[in-house]
Amino acid sequence: MGTLVRLAKDVYGIQILRKTLETAKLHRNDLFGDLVENLDPFLYRLHGSSLGNNIAAIIDPSIETVKDHIVSKGNA
Repeated sequence: MGTLVRLAKDVYGIQILRKTLETAKLHRNDLFGDLVENLDPFLYRLHGSSLGNNIAAIIDPSIETVKDHIVSKGNA
C-alpha cells in the first residue's frame, strides 16, 4: 500500500492530505496532478468516511461532499 493511501487512512494523516490537496490545487497544479495520479487508483478506498469523501471531492469535483449532501437535503 502506498504512503499516500496509508496517510489517507490515518485519522490525522487524512486531514494533512486534505489540506495539502486544497493548497496544491490552488497554487501548484503540477503537485496536485502528481498527488491525484497517485491517489486515483485508491480513490474507492477513501469513500465511506466524511473526510475520505471530501478528499475524493477535491480530486473529482463531480463527487458530492458531505456538507453539499446535507445542504442539498435541506438539513443545514
